[in-house]
Amino acid sequence: MDTLHHCWQIPMYSIDLRKIVVPLAELRERQEAMLWAEAGY
Repeated sequence: MDTLHHCWQIPMYSIDLRKIVVPLAELRERQEAMLWAEAGY
């Protein structure tokens, strides 16, 4: 977290950097959707 603070390009506004639990299947779905969006399909 210290590295992020020192390397941040803009002022640190009220950004919530807490961890969130996301199921792996949901991450895979988002990843695949982004891949297809970038490919233009």
